[in-house]
Amino acid sequence: MNTTIPILKKALNHRFPLPENGAVRLFHRETDGLAGLAIDFYAGWLVIHAYDEKTLEQIPEITAFLNQELKPSGIYLKNRIRDTRGIYQEQESRPYLGEASPEDLKVEENGFVMLVNPAHGINAGLFMDQRDNRQWLLEQFGRTEGHLLNGFCYTGAFSIAFARHGWKTTSVDIAQPALDRVKANFEANQLSMDGHRIVREDFSAYCQRLIKRETRFDGIVVDPPTMARNSKGKVTFQLKRDVPDLAQMCLRLLNPGGFLLFTCNEAGLNQWEFSNWFELPAGFRVRSELPGQPADYPRMKGEGHLKGILIQKGL
Repeated sequence: MNTTIPILKKALNHRFPLPENGAVRLFHRETDGLAGLAIDFYAGWLVIHAYDEKTLEQIPEITAFLNQELKPSGIYLKNRIRDTRGIYQEQESRPYLGEASPEDLKVEENGFVMLVNPAHGINAGLFMDQRDNRQWLLEQFGRTEGHLLNGFCYTGAFSIAFARHGWKTTSVDIAQPALDRVKANFEANQLSMDGHRIVREDFSAYCQRLIKRETRFDGIVVDPPTMARNSKGKVTFQLKRDVPDLAQMCLRLLNPGGFLLFTCNEAGLNQWEFSNWFELPAGFRVRSELPGQPADYPRMKGEGHLKGILIQKGL
């Protein structure tokens, strides 16, 4: 008996009602019952992520069920099976079913909007698993103005969230397409670029320059990939190798009372090991209230894929 559809139904029941113009994860791999499947919802469009051959074989049945149950505008399929080099194959840009989404599809998150493109590559343009962290940081630190340094910023969701609360922001990434999206997201939120910088540079190298200039920030967010390469294919960042030194540089860049949020998406790493990479100088403390991944990304036995630590400098 095929149990895929009953498992899907159970997961969907925990996500209803869906936010009409929002973005949520509808199904989160093994924590919802199927290790090879993830499904995202973006303001009426669905993106299915298939991580194994068994899931790919079931796509016709899965899409038929989702189309009947949710009546989406369109459904995209992402093949997340890596080749022997650990690289994804080129993704189909046409929808698997239904209408094509706009290239600048607006989705809402806690009062601001982000532009996503479900047809684009593996990632649509928003890391939804950081939603609760963004909101919590704003509640804790957004009441007074400051300057945020957003490292490995991707499309700039943390920058947008803080800019709306009067903060200056500096958004840093090595990928120009991501930085182009940062600027587009500022425009989508009708935010002037005055007081906001977008920098294309290796984040570690940029932090070294900031230290020499004695530049300081009131908040720093760092959400690196497991590995990063430059345009020539050279590995410029490896999580376990580089986090300890990068974290120390970031702590040197904080104003009194400032915070460092350092996160990573690595299911194979436990929170205890991740936290032990951070050596706290005198005058710094770890804050334990960080919410982590939201309810639409359920955790397996209390341990989520999103690891995070929040460090605050004393006044």
